[in-house]
Amino acid sequence: MDAGADLIVGNHAHWPKGTELYRGKPVFYGTGNFLFDQSWSEETSTGIFAEITLYGDRVVQARPVPFVLLDYAQPNFLVPEAGGDRALDKVYKASLGAEFEAYGR
Repeated sequence: MDAGADLIVGNHAHWPKGTELYRGKPVFYGTGNFLFDQSWSEETSTGIFAEITLYGDRVVQARPVPFVLLDYAQPNFLVPEAGGDRALDKVYKASLGAEFEAYGR
């Protein structure tokens, strides 16, 4: 962000990491495995998509959308009743900043 980026989406960790707003711009530290078959644990089987909404050249919305990998690396969106709340709770607990205080950090 200090060099001019409007959004950062990191990866490499095999499960989702936290998010934050840095200087008013979204940072996703890790999105987890995507199309990578490591189904031996909940952590490596769940991840988040970074759903980004652009208006012109500006980021106007960014939100994490949870998914689970099933059937040999096939991502499936998670609704709250099917584990989506649990997946997002882990992301929010790992997140920085006052915007996540409502999630019981």
